Amino acid sequence: MGGREAIRGFAVQTLVCLLDAVALDNAWTAVTLEPDSSNDKVDILWKYADHTRFVQVKSSKNVIGKSDVEGWANDLKKSGRARIYEIRLAGPVAAGVFNTNVFNDVQVPTPSSISLLDLTEQAVTKLDKYLTSKGIDAVPVAIREELVDICASRLLTGSSVGTEVSREAFDGWLLHWLTSSYPQALAARLASNCEILWGSFDLLPPVPGSRAFTLRLPLSAFNAGRGAAVIEWFVVQVASGAQRMIYAPTNMITGDESRPFSKFVVGPAQSVEFQAELSARAKTGFSADAWPVGVNTLELFVKFAGAESPRLVERASVNITGDHMSLLNGKGVMRCPVSSLDDYIDNL
Repeated sequence: MGGREAIRGFAVQTLVCLLDAVALDNAWTAVTLEPDSSNDKVDILWKYADHTRFVQVKSSKNVIGKSDVEGWANDLKKSGRARIYEIRLAGPVAAGVFNTNVFNDVQVPTPSSISLLDLTEQAVTKLDKYLTSKGIDAVPVAIREELVDICASRLLTGSSVGTEVSREAFDGWLLHWLTSSYPQALAARLASNCEILWGSFDLLPPVPGSRAFTLRLPLSAFNAGRGAAVIEWFVVQVASGAQRMIYAPTNMITGDESRPFSKFVVGPAQSVEFQAELSARAKTGFSADAWPVGVNTLELFVKFAGAESPRLVERASVNITGDHMSLLNGKGVMRCPVSSLDDYIDNL
């Protein structure tokens, strides 16, 4: 594994640890990342009042097979004495792994995405529940994203020397950062309070050499803050079953003018209306082939200058049928709404 892959895998491991740490029903008393171990099989050691839990985290861009998990489970059981042994998987897995929860008495929860965007979004959502339990309500998403980054960084720092972090210390980190930095962070957030409005998207024929639809998103960026907001880029993730796709912007259309996409500024109390065209990127772990027939889920993310992580704008779904597949012949355009109104009415 190269340096970049190792860093990515360790970041996934840290965020998985954080997801566990903020779960409200988790009564852990202390946690250690990369504890001292005779055979280095334990990545995370959780301590509870009356027992310990050994966790090994495995992330891979390649498909994880059943024999792989069986081997890891056997090795983990031999790494020391614990009441609970667990393997956390991040990345694509074979059907035999996805349908099995226990290997040799080692628990294997449902695998998570290897995407750091996905894991960060999960952590932000769970962190909201955690803060609410502490009596801290209405923390903006942007602030929670910064909290996730800080907690992950501190866990990484501690793990470099196998430092045990107590539950009280973890609570102290969050509460201290909130009380000391939250007012300033909120002020900075209000200075460039830019929102992205997304109401529909167009499916267009693929670009030459590809079978993946081209996306065109009519968007509005409205800045209600006191300072300028710089939008660096957008990205769309598309998922259907085991297939995942990543779309990056290629062109920005304003009025009748089309130009290569680049970062742009939205001034205070101003709005910018435009269309972003995006094409699928060929990347390991992400398909750039035709969309599967059936329900495909889209997630739009925006990256603002100065923000550590991209922000999730909204999710949308489209049911791909044979009519949509006619676009693969190179003609036409089909518009799809982004709204929960129909779902709301259907469920009344």
